[in-house]
Amino acid sequence: MKNSINKSMTNKTLFLALTIVVISTSWGQKQLDLKEKLIQQYLGEWVNTDTNSHNITRLIIKNSGTISVEAFGSCAPKDCEIGVTELHLISDSVDNDSNVIPFNYAIAIWDLHYVKQIMKLKVQNTQLLIENTGIFKDNSGRSNYSFSAIMKKNN
Repeated sequence: MKNSINKSMTNKTLFLALTIVVISTSWGQKQLDLKEKLIQQYLGEWVNTDTNSHNITRLIIKNSGTISVEAFGSCAPKDCEIGVTELHLISDSVDNDSNVIPFNYAIAIWDLHYVKQIMKLKVQNTQLLIENTGIFKDNSGRSNYSFSAIMKKNN
């Protein structure tokens, strides 16, 4: 009888462990699927809704294994390339299990020889909201700056 009780408890423990693995695997897959859908919302070419902007005019976001963003600024006679950098996905918590969604926004950092630019990007409905901060490091005496912009997908 003792053997049958031990076997029964072992079977119940094994069943419980397998159930937990299946549920967490399913939850993990759903989170990965949601993350891919959210990333898809960011991908593409975005243009500033303010056609007279003297700041960021266009962004190109790609996923080639690593998500990257290429930024262009207002220059004359044509826009100038600021550069390409990695786009970092930012969550509410370092604990994956406590995050309702895989990430809430993204951050890009361009560390150029004269300025460090830090850009926060967030898709909201059909728009990309950006907040860009520039911190000069060239001792030029220029003021550090920050601005916001609304981007729309360039179809």
